[in-house]
Order: sequence, then C-alpha cells, then structure tokens
Amino acid sequence: MAIVKQGSTTLNAGSKGDKGDKGDDGVSGGTSPSIKVVTNQTELTEALGVGIKELSIQADFTLTSNATIPDGAILSDGGGKITVGSFELTFVNNEFKSDYLRTFIDLGASGTINESSTFSQVDFDIIWFGVVFDYDHSTGIGTDNFNALRQVFAIPRINNGGTITALKDGAFATSVVTQASHNYDTPTGVYMSGDNVHFKMGSKTIYQVLGNAIDYTRGFSVFRTSNSSVSGGLFRGDGRYWHTRATPETNHGGSHGVVISGKNDYLKFSSPISEWEGDCLIGKTDYRAVHSSAGGDAGLSDANFTSKDIIIEFDGTESADTNWDTSKLYDLSSSVMQEYKEMLIGGNYAFQGENGFTSNKAIISFYDGIGTFIERTNLVDIFQPIPLKDTYEQCRVSLPSPDFTELDGTIFAIRSSTGIEITSPYISYGYRQGMSNMQMHSTLTNVNFINNGRRDDGSTSSPSYGVDLEDGYQMLNNINFINCKFDRNALGSLILKGTKYVKFTDCSINYNTFGESANFTTPTRTAFSTGNGHYTNVSGSTFKEASVSSGRYDKYYGNQFWDCGFTVAFEGEQISNNTFYNGTGFEPTKDGSLNTALTYISDNVNNFSAPSTVSAFTFRQSNMVIKNHIIDYNGQNIASTPTGTASNSDVALGSIDGFYVNNIDTAGFETSSTCSVPAMDINNFQAPFHLLRVYNNGVRNFTISNSSCARYEDRNTQFPNIGIGEFTTESLINSKVITPSSGYISGGTYTLRLREYDYNFYAENTTISYEGGNNSGGNSLLLLNNQGTKVFNKCIIRTDRLSTTIDLNTQATNGAVTFIDCEFSNITITLRAGDKILYTKPNSNCASYVDNATALAALGEGYYYKDTTTGKFEVTIA
Repeated sequence: MAIVKQGSTTLNAGSKGDKGDKGDDGVSGGTSPSIKVVTNQTELTEALGVGIKELSIQADFTLTSNATIPDGAILSDGGGKITVGSFELTFVNNEFKSDYLRTFIDLGASGTINESSTFSQVDFDIIWFGVVFDYDHSTGIGTDNFNALRQVFAIPRINNGGTITALKDGAFATSVVTQASHNYDTPTGVYMSGDNVHFKMGSKTIYQVLGNAIDYTRGFSVFRTSNSSVSGGLFRGDGRYWHTRATPETNHGGSHGVVISGKNDYLKFSSPISEWEGDCLIGKTDYRAVHSSAGGDAGLSDANFTSKDIIIEFDGTESADTNWDTSKLYDLSSSVMQEYKEMLIGGNYAFQGENGFTSNKAIISFYDGIGTFIERTNLVDIFQPIPLKDTYEQCRVSLPSPDFTELDGTIFAIRSSTGIEITSPYISYGYRQGMSNMQMHSTLTNVNFINNGRRDDGSTSSPSYGVDLEDGYQMLNNINFINCKFDRNALGSLILKGTKYVKFTDCSINYNTFGESANFTTPTRTAFSTGNGHYTNVSGSTFKEASVSSGRYDKYYGNQFWDCGFTVAFEGEQISNNTFYNGTGFEPTKDGSLNTALTYISDNVNNFSAPSTVSAFTFRQSNMVIKNHIIDYNGQNIASTPTGTASNSDVALGSIDGFYVNNIDTAGFETSSTCSVPAMDINNFQAPFHLLRVYNNGVRNFTISNSSCARYEDRNTQFPNIGIGEFTTESLINSKVITPSSGYISGGTYTLRLREYDYNFYAENTTISYEGGNNSGGNSLLLLNNQGTKVFNKCIIRTDRLSTTIDLNTQATNGAVTFIDCEFSNITITLRAGDKILYTKPNSNCASYVDNATALAALGEGYYYKDTTTGKFEVTIA
C-alpha cells in the first residue's frame, strides 16, 4: 500500500506505518496525526510540525553528516533503519520507542552519540542501536559491538538514569582494550555509570568478549553508580580460546571480567560470570595516595613523627604519654582531598604487627589552614574511611608507639562504597580467580563460586581461589557472604589478607572432586583461609575436605566440618559450637604476635568414624581458653592421640575447663594412646583410657583438677633441669589416674611418672590406682624423679598386685616425698631419709614413737603418731 502524506504528516500508512495496530509482518498499520514518517535524514532532522510528537523510522537510510534530532521528539521503530556510519547523533530531550527486538538506529563500528545530548526518558534495548547477536561460541567468531555498546551505555550516564535491556536470545560480542592506568580513571572499555541506571539481559542472553591477546583489560565495568542494577544473562570471557594466542600464558591473568570500580552505592548485581582469563569479578576502590613514601614526603614515617611520646587531647593540647607518638601537620587542602571528602591511613598490609604499626588504632587531630585546632577523633581503625569536613585543612596522626625502624604508612584520599548486593547464581572458570577484592559494605547472597582457578581442560593457574580478598588499602571490610557455595575451585575456596569484618553465614564449601589433574577425579583438600584477616565471622556453614585457618579476632560459630583440617592462629579468636567429622581437627598455624589476646575455643565436638593418624587438637601458642570440647571416636578400636603439643618455650596463658575423650577402644594400643597438654590450668579433662602427658611450654604454676586418665606423666621439656632455685608447683587435685589393664604398662611406663625437671608436685584427693590385675604391672605405679618436692595429700594409692613394695630409694630421686592422710591398698612404702608418711587423724598406719619430742622431730607439728608406751594415738605438739 502506498504511503499517503500531507506535507510531513502521515495520513495513511501501509507496510511501514505508524505504531497503531500491528500486522502479521511485525509492522504497524493505522493512522495517527501525531506521528511523522521518516525516510531520510532531512525528515529526521527538520523541525517538528504542529502536533507531531513521534518520528517513525520507516525506511532504511544512511547519514551523510552529523545529525541533531528535534527537541522533544520520540524516535520509534517503524520498520526502517538509520545507519549512522561515522557520524554523530545529537539528541535533544528525546526518547526511544519500539515493540520489537530489531535495529532502527545502527551505530555500527564508528557512529557516536554527542555527550552533550539530553533525553526525556531512557528505556531501550541495545539491539535498537545496532548491537548484533551473531556470536558463535563453537568458532569464537562474531560481530564486534564495542563501539555500539560504548555509545548506548553513555545514554543513561548522560541522562543520569534509565534502563538498558538486552532481551534477545543469543550472544552479542565485543572486543576489549587495555584498561585505564588508575582505578579512578574513566574506564576505556564498555562501562555503565550514573545514578538509577539499570542493565537487564534476557535469561538466554550472553555478553561475550572476543578472543584476544591483550593484557590488563576489563570486559565490563560498573563505574561510579548509585541505586543501579545489572541483572540476567551471562557475562562470558574468552577463556575458551586462550590457546589461540601466540603467548597464551603471558600476563593475561590481568584481564578481568566484570569490574566494579569507583564509588558505587546501592548497586544490585545478579548476572552470572564465567570463562575469564583473569578474575571473573573484581572490585576496585576509588583511592589515591596523598602522603606516602612513594610520593616524596615520606608519608607516615619516623622523620614525620616530630612529637615523640606525645598525645593530642580532645581540647587540642599536647600531653606527655610514652605510649603514643604524634606526627607533624599533613596538608588536607589538595584538590583530590577536597573532591573525595574521605581519608584513611594505612599502607601496604599495615595492620597491627606489620609495617611498623604496633596497633590497628590511631587518633586523628584536625586543624584549619593556619594550624588552629578544630577537633580530634576517638580511637579509629586504620584502613577505615574518615569523613572530612570542609573546615579540615590539616591533620596530625597519633599512633600507639610504632616501630619507627619499620614504620611505612600512607594517608589516602578515598571514596567508599556502600550497599553493594551481588546475587549472581554462579561465578565460574575464572582462570586466575573467581572474585577479588570486592568493595566494602558488599553482600553476596546465593553465589556459587565453582571451578575457578582452572580452564575447561583442567589446567590450573595461580592463585586459583574462588574468592581472594587482599590489600587493605582497598578497604576490604564489612563484606558479607550469605548462603554462598564454593565448589571445585582449584587451589582454594577463600583467602583473606588485610581484611576486616568479613562475614560468612550459611555458606558451604564442597568436596573438591576435580583435584589437580585433567581427569577431574582426584579429591584434593583446598584452602579456606581467614588466617590473615581480622575480625572475620563464620557461622552456620558447612565445610567438606577443606583446610581451614582462622585469623586475628575471628569468630567461627555453629559450623560443620567434614574431613577438614583447622589451623588456629591463637590470636584472639572465638571458636565455638562447631562439629567436626573426621579430618585433622585443630592445629597451630603460627605463633601469635598478640600473646595477650586469648583465643576461646568452646562447646566444639570432634567426631571420628575412621582412624585418624594425627591429633584432633594440637597445642602450640597456648594463649587459649578451652571449654567443653568433646572428641568422640564412636567405639573405634584404634591408636589415638586426641591432643598433642608442639614445642614452644612461651608460658601457656590460657586454661582448659571441660575436655572429653569419648567412646574409644584402646585394646592393643594402650601405650600409644596419649593426650599431651600444655603446662596450664586444666579442669575436668576426661581421658580415662589415655596417658595424660604435660608436655612443653614455659615455666609457671598450674593445676590439673577433676580429671581422669589411664596414666599421668609430667614431661615439661621446656622447664629447666638444674635442681637449684625456686621451683614452680604442679598440682593434681580431685582427679583419678587409674590404669585399667596391664597393657598400659610396658617398656618403662608407669601409672604416674614425674620426669627430671625443676618443679614441685602436689596431689590432693586424687586416686592413683593400677587395676590391671595381680601381675607385675602393679609394680609400675609411681616414678617420682622431679627435682622438687612431691606431696600426696588425702590420696588413694593402690594396686591390684598383692604385697607390692614401692621403694623410694629406686622409685624417687631429688626432692622429698610426703604422704599426708593417704590410703594405701596392697602397698608398702619404703622411705628415704627426709620422706614422710603423715596423718592428721588417728590411723592404723601411723608411725610409732616413744614420746612427743621424738615424734615431733620426725613428723613436725600437728600429725598423729602411736605412742609405744601407752599404745594410744597422739598428735605432735611443739
């Protein structure tokens, strides 16, 4: 049907008409006096006639020059197409309209949109602007849409809001370019930016990067947004075609997938990401070093701390304080500081104990331009953003007694993000890693980090983690993982370094069934390491075949660990209400630098359904408090060492209150069943079928009480053995040392043995008993060789072996042995000079003396003896 027009006004439309009723061929029919038919550039750019609101593109034509769209016009799809070529479109308060997924403004490889354009509404599909969906993943070939994508994503940025869709099924491709030099620079590749910007892909839509040999690229950037979102589809890299590059392994790990950079507030990202040679997802915080050693003014260093042993008070006065040192005035009036309006102090990995920072706290005092004091902060964390008021022009930094030989810190200008939500269903095949360095105040929910650190042929890279959060200067704190999964990541699920307040809730780390070879069958334990993080919280999560390590002030609560190892930093952690199934249990990972920060380990259970060749709990840096820990062997007949100690000369600072070794059958393994513990206060340690050995750690007084074991041995190899000086005391109170069978006595073992070190020993209300029958094992009840005294008060000392003699001339050396109110069964004690058997009440075993004077000289005051003259029991009186 012919097109009938009066001037430029459509009176009747045929196959390419207005946007009235749609015909079967996907175009419109009907009439509308507000719609103008456009078939050439002149009709596109001439002023709108009276009543005209919409320009319907109903013929294909190519621009011959730059074009400006009339003010307020709506550009609609009428079945035609504008080919922009190498020219520029300028929009003036325009919007776009189409009911179809087809192109009607083709930007192609070189068409551009003027950055000064304005829009009345931004809601369009990328295909309207010429993005071609023809990528074939089997060949890696498709149209390069780089220019068109750069241009269409500029529209909502220019408009400061809008929705971009990509709803067509299939893949559209883009090339990449080398990224900008700095995180704060505008991205050089395809990027989304602005307020209230939303990019929505269809469920079968793929954003594809073409194969390339360029390093340090970004597939898609989200840059400085607020209240924005990305959803649907899939972001897919060129990982499948890595082998086609001339040098496939050369630095391509710096080419990342989705990059969230700059300040982003309240961003929601829910698209999956896969097959990138670098990291699938990475966060880049907008920061700049303002005062640093690299910048020429030495930053936070010895030379700039001009007020040693000085602290700034809240009124601005200086006070002498040997615990603090204060810097010179640092300028805050630079343009970057004024623009960013936030600062933080840190530098490299400068947390407590590193780079000269002896604490992770600081005080900042603020001044005006002429040095007049304004105010100071309370204690603030390093690497935490501090808002800058307009009146702040200078500052001084006070640090708690830094190590000036190592101090190397920086003052950064920073723009921090908040409210980032990531709900990608999966992040997979990031050859370098799955995700790195997400911005602060981010939450990841229901994300599956799977097969990262490997390619589809099984080859692996480095670091090869599912998630890697490092570099404290990027403010890696307050990042939450909720119900996330870590599955078959090559070398590890997670590694933290320099982070704070990272939280994992209801997450799962699955068995690594791929292993490290191409056959995908060998299970390999992978790392979940929070060891170099700070204040990490892990709760309600399940770990399988993972090597877990905790870090400074971490909390692990209510988790399940299957076939895992758990290394403890002993730097102020809280580990409670966790259940372990098989695996290697608790091990020491390092000597903590915070020796006064107690680690609390409470209400945990180790279940073993299979033999374990290592200790379920290993003590090293023993600044820990352990409460109600259960090790359950579920009836196994095995050799077991439920607890072990690693050599450490430091004094054990903690304690144990409630430790239970349950359901173990030691028959045949009696002498190899051992619980080694540090020299620390221990209450209620129940290991009735094991040797309880006090082993290693520095000199201190300690008490073991209300406990049970099959044998007891002190083997404090870190104690001196010189036999002189003032000794500490080891006490065994209200406990039971009961040897249940003769199998425990072999090769020089004893029911109770004190080795040759400098300490006194005191036992009270304790049973020491051999219950292995009337056999030779009953002879090996006591061997008392410690250098100090040995006192047994109100103890039961017995053996099943009849008529056993314990000759202290051979069974004891060094200090005297004293028995007070003890009960002996089947035992005769042969004393040495200085040894005593004393009673504070009449007893048939009381020694006999002719008078009080003789008894007093032998026993001391207040002890009973039998008067040989009267036959009565008497008490010695001085």
